Amino acid sequence: MLKHEFGLSMAGWLQRAKQCGVITEAAHLSMVKRFSAKGWRKTEPGEPLPQEHPRLFDQLVYRALAEQYISEGKAAELLGIPMMRFHKERQLSHRMRLLISDANLLIDLEAGALMETLFQLPMQFGIPDLLYYEEIEPGSPGLEDLGLQIMEVSGAFVTYAQQLPGQHNHLLPAKNGPNPSHNDYLALALAKQEACTLLTGDTNLRIVANKGQVNVMGTIGLLCAMIESQLLTVDDAFKALDRMKTGKRRLPWPEAEKVLNALR
Repeated sequence: MLKHEFGLSMAGWLQRAKQCGVITEAAHLSMVKRFSAKGWRKTEPGEPLPQEHPRLFDQLVYRALAEQYISEGKAAELLGIPMMRFHKERQLSHRMRLLISDANLLIDLEAGALMETLFQLPMQFGIPDLLYYEEIEPGSPGLEDLGLQIMEVSGAFVTYAQQLPGQHNHLLPAKNGPNPSHNDYLALALAKQEACTLLTGDTNLRIVANKGQVNVMGTIGLLCAMIESQLLTVDDAFKALDRMKTGKRRLPWPEAEKVLNALR
């Protein structure tokens, strides 16, 4: 099979075929759903490619260390690496931490003309594959080339996402706007799966994430990170906010202006 000859999965070949115009976007989405129905997104037919080192275990170790459940020595032991290497990888982990985004926040940044600046931050950004293919790619193609990671939500966490509406939707304040969609909940489930921060500007999704003990960062937090990383000036950030207002985005404007003014 091609995946063994070139080291690229079936899903990877499918994505490349769409990028090259060999298949249409509709055909690609149909095949993605077919792969899911047959379980091929989790286990493809044929001999598997060599296994990669599991990132989730590493993140859980670092999280246990951050919450002082284990010592640095125990963390290094669990990771199976010497202390010197552990310190180097811990520094890299802090510099290149993974954050999972929903569609809402990416649309905010696009309205603010900040998409390229986002991927200059010393962080990695991921998004659930179905959310990306259904909501983001049709209007904003090419984010993969900038560095956005298209990620799969595992079966157990898909089930988790499916259970969230019944557990939380009837409790969410109507004044906050519509309840989170299935794709929104997939983003939350992926953040929980990867033990990392969820990026969202959706107030109701933030409420559910907090109840699920998932850390959340919003558009204002990212603007601050861009300023702290010297990718934007405070004046640049205010101009981006103005563009978001013009684009009819929904942010807590007084709070945003107060936070940005504090950085002058």
